[in-house]
Amino acid sequence: MQNSVIIITGASSGIGRQIALDLAQQGKYDLILVGRNQQRLMDVVATIQQTTPTKAWPYRYDLSQAEQIDQFIEDIDSSFQRIDALIACAGYGQFKLATEFTYQEMMAMFKVNTLGTMYLTTRLAQRMVDQGFGQITIIASVAGQMATMRSNVYSASKFAIIGYANSLRLELKRKGISVTVVNPGPVATPFFATSPELITYYQKVKRFLISPQYVSKKVIDNLCARKAKRDYPALLL
Repeated sequence: MQNSVIIITGASSGIGRQIALDLAQQGKYDLILVGRNQQRLMDVVATIQQTTPTKAWPYRYDLSQAEQIDQFIEDIDSSFQRIDALIACAGYGQFKLATEFTYQEMMAMFKVNTLGTMYLTTRLAQRMVDQGFGQITIIASVAGQMATMRSNVYSASKFAIIGYANSLRLELKRKGISVTVVNPGPVATPFFATSPELITYYQKVKRFLISPQYVSKKVIDNLCARKAKRDYPALLL
């Protein structure tokens, strides 16, 4: 029986990395791992190859750039006969007062969290329509439903991707393709140690922190359940 082929973006770190490792343990998926950091992608692939029989391929692309998304689609079209699922984890955040943001900082966050994810998902959705099946999971955020101080631009980027996913679900539901939005609360990853602003934000939200392993389990469980929306932890809402 042919393994399902799953694309995971943001696979070099955080939630995406954990999902890749956990799916690999099941031994029934072929994994296409996408990220910007070649060395960290290779480390994930090496871990998978050393500990599981799963096939995994690293693809270094910057999904904030439309031309790189086009090249990625061209590459996988020539290499894979089917794409069963997309798990879109790529994203990042800056957390500071709205008045402190530059236009370039705002646009950079939207290019990764929103525009790049939308464009990649749109391209893959067309392929799934053509093949008659597929699953799309977009990792958004509770911040896309409930804004807090200093989450301003990040929240806006997540509100936008949730709106896109909800509309896409309506468009694809009669075509054999499911669309799920997963909205984690703050996740305990090295992300929060990258700047003084994030360390301050971390101190305010740490009592709500959940682990990448927790989110990964919920995402993988939903590959069978195909629910429209998942909020973790639900108590935040």
